[in-house]
Amino acid sequence: MDDVAPPFGSFMEAMPHWAFIIIHSILVLVGLWLARKTKLNGFLLFVLAELSYVTYHAGLTHFLFAHIIAEVCDALALVTIALGLTAPVAGGSVQSGGPSRHAGTDRRRTPAGSSRSAPKCRSRKVLQLAHSLGRRTS
Repeated sequence: MDDVAPPFGSFMEAMPHWAFIIIHSILVLVGLWLARKTKLNGFLLFVLAELSYVTYHAGLTHFLFAHIIAEVCDALALVTIALGLTAPVAGGSVQSGGPSRHAGTDRRRTPAGSSRSAPKCRSRKVLQLAHSLGRRTS
């Protein structure tokens, strides 16, 4: 009765390494596209993480080495992107670079009797990311 069930996901061992190389290569292309569209360097760290996984599947590195390098790159990418998205806006529109036609106005409401005012501007990187991905922002 020492039969132990195989761990969940062990069916992935049946996939050939070239399939994983294709998957990670597609993710590299997505990361490069996002880095180009948003001008956020954190996506380049994501690309390095994916390339690290490719080195394992190509037989160049051990899995644990490739995995730890990828995890460090992903963590740095997350921090870099987050810091880039929270950079304050000096003022102006993302599209034109000039003053916004709504500069200084804020249509959001605060609770009655609240002395706290809502922020008057969003992060420039958030607006650039939303604009480049085709989303409308308020």
